[in-house]
Amino acid sequence: LGSRLRDRADVAQLRSAGCQSHVDRGAACYHQGVNQHETLAFLGLGTMGESMARRLLPLCAQLWVYNRSASAAQSLIAQGAHAAESPAEAAARASVVFVCVANDAATREVLLSPDSGALGAMRSGSRLVDCGTSSPELT
Repeated sequence: LGSRLRDRADVAQLRSAGCQSHVDRGAACYHQGVNQHETLAFLGLGTMGESMARRLLPLCAQLWVYNRSASAAQSLIAQGAHAAESPAEAAARASVVFVCVANDAATREVLLSPDSGALGAMRSGSRLVDCGTSSPELT
C-alpha cells in the first residue's frame, strides 16, 4: 500500500488547524481541504467511521458510503449520502476515499479484494485516507 496513504503536507495542515491526534477531529478538520464540488467515499461505518462520515456529509458535493452490513449506512443515506454496493463502486466515484475499519484483515479486504477492492478502482490523482486501526507494516 506504501506511499499512497500519508502526505506530510496534509498532516502539517491538520496540525496547524489544531488537530493533533484524535482521528475524528482529523475528519472534522479535513473540511479545509474539501472542495464543495468534491465527491468523497467512506468505507467502514462502525462507531468511529459513521461519526466521521456524518461530519463530512455537509462539506462535499456527494458522499458515497460502504459498510459490510448495509444497515449501518441507513442513517447516513437518510441524511443524503449514497449507498455503494462495494468498496470499488464507492472508490470509483470519489476523489478522496476514507477507510475506517477494525484491523489488517478488514483493511486488506476493503482495499485489495480482487473482485471489489477500492484501491484498484480509484481514479488517477485521487487520495486515500486510512483512519482505521491497521498495523504500521500494512500502511
